[in-house]
Amino acid sequence: MQRQTILIFSLWALLFSFFLSGCSSKVLPTPTMAVNAVALDGYDVVAYRSYHRAIKADDTYAYTYDGLDWYFDSAENRDRFKNAPEFFLPVFGGYCANAMAEEDVEESNPEYWYLFNDQLFLFEDEDAKAEWFRGLSNKLVSAQTFWTSLHQVTTSEDDNSSAE
Repeated sequence: MQRQTILIFSLWALLFSFFLSGCSSKVLPTPTMAVNAVALDGYDVVAYRSYHRAIKADDTYAYTYDGLDWYFDSAENRDRFKNAPEFFLPVFGGYCANAMAEEDVEESNPEYWYLFNDQLFLFEDEDAKAEWFRGLSNKLVSAQTFWTSLHQVTTSEDDNSSAE
């Protein structure tokens, strides 16, 4: 009987530890949808503002920033990005803004985008983009809150790992 109690207690302790580790180990997604270390699947992040459209570029005009290769349609766009990368970076790391509002992380498709308050928002598809505009202010707050919580979890884990 005592052996059975110890076994049950051990199993519960093991399950509890898995539960706790799962709760505290949210991993911050790689920013800007890195696909083989290429940001935004090779779309020119400056083109959304310069040409008001999504433009797929190649590595002719590439620049490495924050560990990712960014592709540009022209040397001018590359240089604009080099001078002010934070201005051009998409919100929520380039992940689907609508998914963030629903406390989820989904890759976006750079073809579905919107500039709002001088910020670039990307979406998974046309449906996600349309959904974003239903209750925009609430969605924006929800998405920002979730994105911030992902950063807080990662920051506290980084602090804990450096203390070890």
